[in-house]
Amino acid sequence: MAVHVGLLVVFLGGFLTSQIGSNGILPLAPGETSDLIYETVVNLDTTRQITMQLPFQVSCTDIQQKLIKKEESLSAGNTIDWITKFTITDETGTHEGFVQMNRPYDYRGYRFFQSSYTPIGRARSITIRANQSNGGTTELTIPRDGTETLPDGTKVRFMEFRGNFRIGAEDPNEDTSNYPNPGAVLQITQPGVGATPQTAYAFGPQMADIPAASKPVGGYTFQLADFEKVSQQHILSVQRDPGSTVVYVGFILLCITLVGVFFFSHRRVWAVIEDTGKGGLHILFAGNTNRNQTGFSEKFNAFTARFIGRK
Repeated sequence: MAVHVGLLVVFLGGFLTSQIGSNGILPLAPGETSDLIYETVVNLDTTRQITMQLPFQVSCTDIQQKLIKKEESLSAGNTIDWITKFTITDETGTHEGFVQMNRPYDYRGYRFFQSSYTPIGRARSITIRANQSNGGTTELTIPRDGTETLPDGTKVRFMEFRGNFRIGAEDPNEDTSNYPNPGAVLQITQPGVGATPQTAYAFGPQMADIPAASKPVGGYTFQLADFEKVSQQHILSVQRDPGSTVVYVGFILLCITLVGVFFFSHRRVWAVIEDTGKGGLHILFAGNTNRNQTGFSEKFNAFTARFIGRK
């Protein structure tokens, strides 16, 4: 009976999740904020997307992809881990969240998992060489959306990075995870009040000879020396599972009852009493056990012997 109760509790938890739970994906890129998750529902030959609103806002602060070989692509086979950092803001304040491939994050009944990524090549940081016309070279490492200063006071800001750089608009559907022509867009601001920011480009060896790469900006030309690869955005799976606690309680109850079933003996003894019609009674004893039949037989015989007055 107790085993059946445990199973019913587990089924109840599953029913609660199926009726009032939710499951969706949350795309996150650094600097973006969202309170919406999306679920794709397939019904026979039709597909539709359901949008659900979270009771809080999620703001992505950083994403990182740890590669096995940094010179190769962003493919899953070349990745050790995906890391997503974000903040959650609601009426209680702002809370920091952190998700890795095997480290989910829980908040207010919602669980965030690392799910996938978009195969569009970006850079978490870049290392550039700033070459002056007089022959001097300065190397700078600039984080995403960051700014560094050259020795003469010129500020260099990391504005944009493309895995397959072309002058003009970028194809948002192109897979650039193997970085065929990496390039960075920089904003150069020379020292002095009221200086107008200018746009410069830093390319890798594949595009080092094009005019945009050799054009001086603010007295410098720029080369892309190195960069930390990362995708454009990570996609988190968000689950709300209100029946999980009930399921855990059911599993605990089920385990306890199964331990009782398999590790403890269950013994039953019964008696059938019949009137012989001659002023006497005929008593039939019987018994059963699920284990240790020999030990039970000895105790059963001792019990019946004591009952009828024999030793």
